Amino acid sequence: MKREIKFRVWDKASNQMLDNDCLLHGDYGEWPRIVFALNGEDADYTLMQFTGLTDKNGTEIYEGDVVELHGQLFAAVYDAPQFWLSKDGSPDGLEDTFYSDSGMLYEVVGNVYENPELLRT
Repeated sequence: MKREIKFRVWDKASNQMLDNDCLLHGDYGEWPRIVFALNGEDADYTLMQFTGLTDKNGTEIYEGDVVELHGQLFAAVYDAPQFWLSKDGSPDGLEDTFYSDSGMLYEVVGNVYENPELLRT
């Protein structure tokens, strides 16, 4: 399966999500700092990669998204070489891998940055 390589960024200073278009075209005005985030050199930004999957509503699923599957909530986590479902949003809470043929079952309900309460037990 070939997937499109796309990213989005969580801007910690302004508490807003910056989408792939902003990254590609530099619409945000912080382009140089976002590029540093790619190298892990800027603590103000968190980079999230597209999983290559969409949910049952056609919403793209990125790292850090919270998805509902069979009535349970999981975060999308990347742990090389694949994306995983995590109960607590960390690699320590990995439950299962994402399956491309299960996309119709997933539903994005938020993300760990804007909706951290979704994964709290």
